[in-house]
Amino acid sequence: MLSCRYSTADQSTLNRRRVLELSGVGSTLAVAGCLSQLNGSEPFSGDRGELADDERRVTMAVRVDQQALQQKQIELQRQIQSGNMTQEEARTQLQDQQAQLVDEAFQAVLDEFESLDITIENTLDRGLMLVAGPATDLIDATDTDVIEALAGGELFEQAQQAAQEQQPTTQPTGSENTTDS
Repeated sequence: MLSCRYSTADQSTLNRRRVLELSGVGSTLAVAGCLSQLNGSEPFSGDRGELADDERRVTMAVRVDQQALQQKQIELQRQIQSGNMTQEEARTQLQDQQAQLVDEAFQAVLDEFESLDITIENTLDRGLMLVAGPATDLIDATDTDVIEALAGGELFEQAQQAAQEQQPTTQPTGSENTTDS
């Protein structure tokens, strides 16, 4: 179930809030879900393009192994506390673990979708997919162990824009003159 709650706990080590931030899926869905609620948009509205009458285009979030991610977080916290690892090293390892778990989740989705008439149109490395197919197959996909959530297709576009906005921008070099003459 998606929630728009935000934890205010402030810890110096990697905490639950940071795990959600790094995993991307939880934070993207929570933010996009809250924004969708605020602007009053319909959850399944949008351009259906070339889809047949019984087909829909939706966003699906893959189910990432949160237990494995939490175990890695605990292991990394112990490493930090014992002085064997810096927070930056731990953050990098946690991001690597999260990426590996998302890859495994996507592979599980591909295996599961073989029996369904669902087309994966696009993916984000945060564990979101834009998919199209008959409404019944899309609903059936939510009964599998590989899908965490189903939302309108516009959620994927919002998440894609958010990901692009979070990309680091290049800073001007020192050789550029920005003063007026």
